[in-house]
Amino acid sequence: MQLLIADSGSTKTDWAVIPANGGVTHLQTPGLNPYFTSAGELTDVVTDQLLPRLNAGQAFEVYFYGAGCGNLSYCELFQSVFETLGAEKAFVETDLLGVARAALGLNEGIAGILGTGANAGFFSRGSLVKSAPSTGYVLGDEGSAAWIGKHLLAAYLRKELPEEIYNSMKETLQLDDKKILYHVYSMERPNRYVAGMAGILKDFQEHPWVLDMLQTGFSGFFKNYIKILGPYSEAPVVLAGTVANIYSNELRAISSREGYPHFSTLPSVIEGLVKFHLSC
Repeated sequence: MQLLIADSGSTKTDWAVIPANGGVTHLQTPGLNPYFTSAGELTDVVTDQLLPRLNAGQAFEVYFYGAGCGNLSYCELFQSVFETLGAEKAFVETDLLGVARAALGLNEGIAGILGTGANAGFFSRGSLVKSAPSTGYVLGDEGSAAWIGKHLLAAYLRKELPEEIYNSMKETLQLDDKKILYHVYSMERPNRYVAGMAGILKDFQEHPWVLDMLQTGFSGFFKNYIKILGPYSEAPVVLAGTVANIYSNELRAISSREGYPHFSTLPSVIEGLVKFHLSC
């Protein structure tokens, strides 16, 4: 059976295309979050970039793990698009389940995401047992790129940033107050814009102001996304996402401090998903 497997966040989607004659092709498309992506946009991506890589006329299945796919109606929307385009089976679920299957397989443990957004859940035998409340980047997502970017922009507008960070943001990102407010309150997909601000920290990772902010965000993540799941302190905790991998050392220290000693990060969700589905 030919397979299309996707790990989709709000910023990017990693695809694995596995045709009937074997081999795996990896490619990347923009994020396909159903809160922001129309059926037409999804159709264009699949038709133009994915189907041409499969063997024409032969059956295929789709396994799509995406941000925003915790909403049943959105799952059904994406599922109908894949089926309309010829998928014999279309499985659409959350990106969090994708991380769990990629990292834990059928074993028990806590899987989480710290990328553009944040989420976590306890899994067993490849299924979700309990998840943390998903409140989105406006009300939560502590420790995520959107949370970091939101705090950077607020401090920038209030002139509370250290001078060197303020000047770097102003010069590198060409920021001004009106431009920031326009993007946040008037443009589409403000979460991507806000999360994009976090990249400026690559030059200031050891700055005391940055370290203090990250400690606040990551501690909030463990409080609101990990500890809320229940008494699973001996369970492995595996986090995926850009933020998780960049700040793995800081997160490992907080994980240990919070009573979760078995901590690791997952560099590539899509590679783990390929192994999971080829072994099923």
